[in-house]
Amino acid sequence: GGALAAKQAAVAVAMRNAVEKVVGVYVAANSLTKNYQLLKDEILTRADGFVVLREIVRTEREGNIVRVVIRAEVSTRPLAERLKALRLTRAFRVFVQTPNTVPASEVATAFTDAGFPVVEDKANADVIVRVSPRFTTTARTPLKTAAGEMTLHSVRADVKLTATRAETGETIATFAANDTAAHIALASAQTESATGALTNILPLLTNAVLTLPAQVSEPVEIVVSGMSGATEAATLAEAINIAVPGIKKITRRNYANGRAVYEVDILADATPLLSRALETATSLKRYRLRVTRESRSRVVVVCGP
Repeated sequence: GGALAAKQAAVAVAMRNAVEKVVGVYVAANSLTKNYQLLKDEILTRADGFVVLREIVRTEREGNIVRVVIRAEVSTRPLAERLKALRLTRAFRVFVQTPNTVPASEVATAFTDAGFPVVEDKANADVIVRVSPRFTTTARTPLKTAAGEMTLHSVRADVKLTATRAETGETIATFAANDTAAHIALASAQTESATGALTNILPLLTNAVLTLPAQVSEPVEIVVSGMSGATEAATLAEAINIAVPGIKKITRRNYANGRAVYEVDILADATPLLSRALETATSLKRYRLRVTRESRSRVVVVCGP
């Protein structure tokens, strides 16, 4: 009974650690420190609501200590939405690009309400949102009114809404919808039909941008020297995978003469956290890692005294 309880407790801690890793991607480092108690109360103590255990890979026992390695899946959308509700998510700056027939305020308001700052200068944006409408006049109905003869314009708007990363031009998400409207002024019919179409897809796009930190990854090479042997190189890979926020996969490319080369697939917004995590993560302390050189795609590390 005691052994089973210890294993269950170890699994619970591991699942909480998995959630904490993803939280580290969504929340800026200074905010993590300042709001740790809030995160602990609202997120980490309720981690089982955001993560699903897929597999217990390995269980180790040393006296009264039980260690487990698990494979778990964190549900990023509900986690991101909860962090947004707590006003802790990283605020991507959004630039809205629309033609004259579509009011930018409709799109800007949706992103502002979702917690994103909307900027007027494209150069300051992290995310660019483009509205691309196509209008078809489906009917022109003559009207006789007290003000004279008029035409009622019936218009269908096919609207495509696209978000891209400003830095890379990479598409985050694209959604499309259509709607119809009728008005005696053609421009008003176009605006109303486009607005109706946007109403259906704006929530989908804001959600896609909300979960962006957990979507985009990039390869980074980690070179570690000063290792005692291949066994230590293998255990270090496992420890890095567990300790560093945002790592999706780590592969040891080679090992020779105390030097190991790893390739990690890491979430793009977690890359700036990599070097600091290698030096300060509690579970990596025993390796005494020291970063001697770093770039966006390569980190050079010394292991040991």
